[in-house]
Amino acid sequence: MHSADTLRHSMIPVNFSNINSFLHYGWLPRAEAAPPIPIEWLPTQTETAIPKYTDVANSLIESTSALIPKNEHVVVPLSGGLDSRAVLMSALESTSNITAVTVGTPGTFDYDIPIKIAKSLGIQHEAIDLTQIEFDRETISNVAKQTGDWTNILEVYCNLLIPLRYPDTPILTGLLGDFLAGAYARQDSLDWDQAKVAFAARGAGGTTGSLTHQDYDPISALPINKKIPILNAYEELVFLVRHTCSFRPTLFENDFNCKLPFKNQQLIRSLLSLPPEQRYDQKYYINMLLDTWPTSFGYPCKNNIGLPLRVNKIRKLSRRVNLAARRRLSTPPRYHLYKLVFGTNFIEPNINYFDLRTVLQNSNMTNFLISNLDQLKHVDINQEVNKILTNNLFSQQLSANQFNSILRLVSLSLNIRSTYDK
Repeated sequence: MHSADTLRHSMIPVNFSNINSFLHYGWLPRAEAAPPIPIEWLPTQTETAIPKYTDVANSLIESTSALIPKNEHVVVPLSGGLDSRAVLMSALESTSNITAVTVGTPGTFDYDIPIKIAKSLGIQHEAIDLTQIEFDRETISNVAKQTGDWTNILEVYCNLLIPLRYPDTPILTGLLGDFLAGAYARQDSLDWDQAKVAFAARGAGGTTGSLTHQDYDPISALPINKKIPILNAYEELVFLVRHTCSFRPTLFENDFNCKLPFKNQQLIRSLLSLPPEQRYDQKYYINMLLDTWPTSFGYPCKNNIGLPLRVNKIRKLSRRVNLAARRRLSTPPRYHLYKLVFGTNFIEPNINYFDLRTVLQNSNMTNFLISNLDQLKHVDINQEVNKILTNNLFSQQLSANQFNSILRLVSLSLNIRSTYDK
């Protein structure tokens, strides 16, 4: 399962810097790791001429087609976002021998939307419901040992469910699509130091924000100098740090026959060399998708809070207000009111994999989390972490941030144990 440029767990010291970096970011920023795209593939400057939608769409279609062996079955992991759908539509231009596979929790955009898309296309689709998956400690511990990096082991495990069900089958993923399309292009007003501050702040997002030691500086884990002219400062951090150290170790590009259609030099140059205003909010990319596959991209998507890409502002505002009200009603101590009004627990639709309350209803998963937290009790990190480890928080109504903090601590426990078990 190891690629040649992946550093092994045994080479990662269990020390103050690495423990705190992992707790802050949820993965380990490391300058030694090779980026997912060769830097020499990137253009050096923007172009004034805007390419035709058909030319860029054809680059994606041709790149995808080249990754599909003749007469072979292929798998496309399908989420509620744009990139996996773009890969699926590109693959359908070459073959109908496709199975789309979705991993997630019912009630979320990433689970419910793909079911509608697959049904509309009439293709084979498998939905893996994480609420029905047994979380076996030994299996997940082995995954941590094999991954070769400190990363989000539970996410790795979820991603592994697809290649393990379809061994030796080409798996076409949408990784890199949002980055190339300009998902982070609007951050171009930040200089390098400001971008590092913003990037570090986002790293702690979704947790309690107090997992690390007071003497730890998360910016110290980031590159000192900017290197890539075509990218703004924030995009460069996403590319060199997040995609390299977080996404790449969890998606097995060089293992399990996983393929990246967006990793195509012509496509990369076309998208990255667009004028900035065409990359803001993925403007060109979205228009290209709507122009090429108007019906399939007329369906709802996660990128637009579960609405179609082109809806009026009033409808978007209504959806935001509705979701905000549901979130507020579902948080302690009001969660009983939500169930009374709607007849079910609130499920956060934007999550990637695990819904908080659904997980805590699964005794197998709860026991797995508790057993791994117990393994951390000998590691003195800070008072906030010690409080989490010494209190039976699972008997309380956790906030989403507390739950995410627990998931991060569990991944740390798995990473540390896999290092010592080498």
